[in-house]
Amino acid sequence: MADIGLFEPEDLNNIPTFRAAYSDRTALLMAKLAYRAYNDFDVDDATFKTFSTELCRQGFVDCRALIDRDVGTAGYVVEGNDIIVVVFRGTENELDWKTNVNARFVALQGGTRVHTGFFQAYWPIRDAMFEVVKRVIKAKQRPIYITGHSLGGALALMATAELANDEDATVRDCVAACYTFGCPRAGDASFDVYVKAPLYRITNGVDLVPAVPPAILGYRHVGDTRYFGKIGVAPVRRSPNWPQKIWRTIWGLVALVRTGKFQNIADHSMTVYVGKLDAWAKANLKQTQERREVTADPAIASKA
Repeated sequence: MADIGLFEPEDLNNIPTFRAAYSDRTALLMAKLAYRAYNDFDVDDATFKTFSTELCRQGFVDCRALIDRDVGTAGYVVEGNDIIVVVFRGTENELDWKTNVNARFVALQGGTRVHTGFFQAYWPIRDAMFEVVKRVIKAKQRPIYITGHSLGGALALMATAELANDEDATVRDCVAACYTFGCPRAGDASFDVYVKAPLYRITNGVDLVPAVPPAILGYRHVGDTRYFGKIGVAPVRRSPNWPQKIWRTIWGLVALVRTGKFQNIADHSMTVYVGKLDAWAKANLKQTQERREVTADPAIASKA
């Protein structure tokens, strides 16, 4: 893995943890945690302990693994003084893609339908996730964020749907938001209504993964879109235009049929997502500081 740090030290206490509205800083934190999910922490207990220790060294207080080796699903729950984040790993191997291409629907409570393969990948670690989340919430109520990249984004949507509809009001009330990166379509049109929590769907360039499964099969995206184009430029609240959608849909399906993987598509890389979010955060901070300097300068203000 490339060396991508979680925080600048001075930013540790500046994450707007109690803000459910979209936040660039929160998006960057979620992206870095989703990136860390690709660490091989699921090899054995010693490897996860090293992974957990590193997260705690950077400001968190505890970390618990979510692993099912039979299905190939992995994630973790990381706990901070003022935040809890549930993180899911994305597509990494052939077993993951068998999950991805199983595009039939399965019905949830209330009649909403979701992708069978994604739900089957989520279910084996579902109970472990709930056990950890409820335990840490009981110890101290904090906002819960859920995140993931690629397949991990789809699993994050499944988890958000269940947490936000949990019979325990304490759990429901603590769900803050879900941030996904390069997430495929995971459910039908009713899924957006079923998920009673803010959803932020971040996409990049001509990332092909959000084009599948095809909408013609009944799948729809959910949540509020943030689309990144050029590096250092603010995301826009829309998806690519129709020609871009058609282009990436065609090539996404061709790549999936021919190779069964999207790894060679650069715009889907979590490293690229982190890079663009980080570049925009720095550019936005610089612009904000410049505006403050102009406002604070009496000579400039008098000419305005």
